[in-house]
Amino acid sequence: MKKIYLDYASTTLPILKSYMRCWPFFSEAFGNPSSVHSFGREAKTVIEDARAAIAQSLGVKPRDIVFTGGWHREQ
Repeated sequence: MKKIYLDYASTTLPILKSYMRCWPFFSEAFGNPSSVHSFGREAKTVIEDARAAIAQSLGVKPRDIVFTGGWHREQ
């Protein structure tokens, strides 16, 4: 039986091109960007580069781009 996923409000399958672009950051450069060690500094550089690129494409300042994490709390 083929599965059908109907909870796209919860999560969505990423576009393959996006997934492949992000793969190195899931598998190699996954440090905490708030840390001072080399893994963290590398992650921070990647995030700041992404922030600058997004800001430029939107015509805003990099400080206006805020990345957030998501979480779900059971009620």
